[in-house]
Amino acid sequence: MTAPQGTLPTAGRNLLALNPINDLDLTLAKHIDINERWKLQFAIRVFNIFNHPQYVGGYLDDVTFTQFGPNTAAGQLARTSFDPKSPNFQRWDQVFSSNPRNMTLSLKLIF
Repeated sequence: MTAPQGTLPTAGRNLLALNPINDLDLTLAKHIDINERWKLQFAIRVFNIFNHPQYVGGYLDDVTFTQFGPNTAAGQLARTSFDPKSPNFQRWDQVFSSNPRNMTLSLKLIF
């Protein structure tokens, strides 16, 4: 039996190594009691605080898959990064998002 066209029949799973993920997240929160019943919470959350590039290969979830599916331009580009004959082979910075720094502020009223 022969493998379908475009497959690597003798390749195992998870053979291509990506750069390690170097991630540090931080949350700072302040709780303020207005009275016995009402409370206020202010929080700031920073994801990837040092802004190190983190190239995550493949599709993380169904939302990403539908957005960058195999039939879209981004999906075709992602596919070429796994093809040894492609000039984009293992060039993760050319294909995947680097998951840049992200900050959120929140103000919550608890009653």
